[in-house]
Amino acid sequence: MIIDFHTHIKTEESWNVCFWIADREHLLAYMDQVGIDMAVVLPVEGYGVEEDGSYISTDGVLEAVNGIDRLIPFFSVNPLDDDAVDRARKYIDAGCAGFGEHKSAIPVDHENSKRLYNIGVPVLLHIDRKYNYDLMRLRKVLEEFTGTNFITHGPGWWSHIARNVPKNVTYPTGRVEEEGLVVEMLEEYENLYADISARSGYNALTRDPEFGRNFVKKFSDKLIFGTDFPAFDTFFTPYGPNRKHINLLREWCDEGTFRKIVEENAMRILGEEI
Repeated sequence: MIIDFHTHIKTEESWNVCFWIADREHLLAYMDQVGIDMAVVLPVEGYGVEEDGSYISTDGVLEAVNGIDRLIPFFSVNPLDDDAVDRARKYIDAGCAGFGEHKSAIPVDHENSKRLYNIGVPVLLHIDRKYNYDLMRLRKVLEEFTGTNFITHGPGWWSHIARNVPKNVTYPTGRVEEEGLVVEMLEEYENLYADISARSGYNALTRDPEFGRNFVKKFSDKLIFGTDFPAFDTFFTPYGPNRKHINLLREWCDEGTFRKIVEENAMRILGEEI
């Protein structure tokens, strides 16, 4: 089985050129084309996301995946809303298996977000300079909510695969001369996983191929396959159908390592939801 842990159904029009409109049928067609058995479908409803055109409603996701066992819905809410916890519980009762993509323009350890970290489901975090910053604050979250599994994603996470992170560079390139916080935190926190999706994950693994191969092998129990479908790469081909992430894993991994990253780690996180 292959599980894509990071997909979207983007039906709302927006000016964000990184995404093309993709409904349920587009997602299922990608899955059939590439050989993906199941996909986690992520809404994006956090604070500030409407400003960058990445808003995707949880209700829209639930409607789209209804009756399709291959599609696993997560929920997303704006943590600053007074009813955020009540809505989260309602969505869990409706079948949502996790909280994510959690993308809000506040610190990752904001008290309002922390209300949502302790309701019994895994949390998929988008991290960058604007959303859910920063990794020192993430440490506090991981130590406070040891019973919750967190899956990290985004340039604010993956740029720290190396120790020295250039200022104002979203996707650093070049050799990894010294291991960064990504390595340190994956080693330290049992409840932390990393999603290799999108440009941020792919770039981090391939900027130094020798380091990347060793990293994938070392953290095969901690990495999660995802694509960020229907996001575009720099050549405006959509992640997922372009097979970049899955082909990289096939090239670098033996069968056991491959199975962990595309299936077993996801199943361990999702548990009975599969």
